[in-house]
Amino acid sequence: DLAAGAAYARRVGPVALGGGLKLLRSSLADRTGTGFAADFGALLPHAADLGDGPLDAGLSVSNLGPPLKIGSSADPLPFRARAGAVWHASPNFDAALDVVLPVDQAPYATVGAEARFPAAMAGSTRPWTAALRAGYDQSRSRSVDGFTAVSFGAGLDFAAFRVDYAWVALGSLGSSNRVTLAFRF
Repeated sequence: DLAAGAAYARRVGPVALGGGLKLLRSSLADRTGTGFAADFGALLPHAADLGDGPLDAGLSVSNLGPPLKIGSSADPLPFRARAGAVWHASPNFDAALDVVLPVDQAPYATVGAEARFPAAMAGSTRPWTAALRAGYDQSRSRSVDGFTAVSFGAGLDFAAFRVDYAWVALGSLGSSNRVTLAFRF
C-alpha cells in the first residue's frame, strides 16, 4: 500500500482552515488499484472561555473520496468526521475531547490530558519542557477483552529536538510502545 499527499493551511480571519489531497495505491496479489482522497479541517482558537482558560474548537473530515477499486472489487474509503475541543485550563495543562463519526462503526469519544513542566519549575535556565500525558479512546474498548483503550506518555521538548514516548494498552493483545523523534529547523 502507498499513500502520498500534500496539504495546505491558512488563517482566514480568526479561523485556521486546511485541506489535503492524497494519492492512494493498493496492491493485492496481481491486482492493483489507484484512487484519491481529500481531507478538510477548521480550527477556531479561543472559541469560548471556560473557567480561567480559553477553549479551542475544531472539526475535520478525512478520507473523502470514491471507493478504491482493486480488480472487480471496490471498497469505500474509511471516511470519518470529527469534532473536538481543547481546554487550556492553565499555561501548563490542557484537556481535550473529540467525538468521532466513522463510516464503518458506531460513533465514539476520545479524551486526553497533558501536563507540562517547564525547565524553570525545576530551577533550570535552559529552554526545555517535560510533559506527562494520559488518554482514553472508547473505540479501542469495543472489540478487545481486558485492560484496553487507555494510553500514557511522556515527552521532553528541547529548542531544536523533541522526543515523545507513548504506551497504549491493547487488552488481550498486549500493549504498544511508540517513540517519536522530531527535529526543528
